[in-house]
Amino acid sequence: MIVELASSTPIGGEGPYKEFKQSVARMIERAHRDGARGVLSAQDVAKVIAEAVAARHPKPRYKIGPQARLAPLARRLAGDRGWDAFMRRMVPFSVD
Repeated sequence: MIVELASSTPIGGEGPYKEFKQSVARMIERAHRDGARGVLSAQDVAKVIAEAVAARHPKPRYKIGPQARLAPLARRLAGDRGWDAFMRRMVPFSVD
């Protein structure tokens, strides 16, 4: 669904964000291809939503899947510069 949404979003055209939008679209396609690690099913998400709705005292946030648990830790361990470098590798774009 995310890939369908991303591919239906206008990626082309001109403007200062053209290359960035193209990089994001490529990243989304890689991350959500069939068989990609960490891609959650709708049932996985629905199960957690149902638990939250049924909870007497729901949590303010629910982390679903290993990436949601590991990313905040990686962010803290890497620091700002390390995280920014990682994100530049994930979603490259040139600065003119």
